[in-house]
Amino acid sequence: MSIFSTLNTGTSALNAAQVAVATTSQNIANVDNAYYTRQRVTLSASDALNTKGVSIGTGVTVTSIVRIHDEFVFSKLRDSATDLSYDTYSKQVLEEVAKKFPDLDESGLSQNIANYFTAWGNLSTNATEGSQKIALVQLASTLTSNIQSSKESLRSLQDTLNSQLKTSIDEINSIGQRMADLNKQINMVEAEEGNHANDLRDQRDQLE
Repeated sequence: MSIFSTLNTGTSALNAAQVAVATTSQNIANVDNAYYTRQRVTLSASDALNTKGVSIGTGVTVTSIVRIHDEFVFSKLRDSATDLSYDTYSKQVLEEVAKKFPDLDESGLSQNIANYFTAWGNLSTNATEGSQKIALVQLASTLTSNIQSSKESLRSLQDTLNSQLKTSIDEINSIGQRMADLNKQINMVEAEEGNHANDLRDQRDQLE
């Protein structure tokens, strides 16, 4: 084996080590980046040199730099995050609706309705009593006013939700376009054998 071949073998080892160190440094630098996926260098032996019937190794080659990524775990995590977001949003909406109908206190709409029908019952047993008629008119006015107020509050809440929905649709369309662009870039990078678009895939995962 010539000195030149020996030097080439050593050089390939140094190059591979340099790539491995750079990749490790990248992993360390992004340790606090929630959207970064750790990367790993894969190595393979270089093609052997056959001379005089003897196969001589020529060093090591960096095959690729791949992400340490479990798609099954990522899918489960993504689905759980989606469910949590949905439940959180639903809770917020229901809490807003509940504020419009504070039926657990004395000023709630249910109490207004109960008072209204009680007044009708009182009037039916004493139809000639003027105070009963006045009380019924007042309670009817209060009930009507509260129903109208509740309708307006719900309409306002619905308008707010519709506005939020439009904003969400716009954001989803924007994300969809960005993902389509990233997919094109990933396909271009990975069209060459051995190439892995690790950073682009991280960006796409972040959008999901």
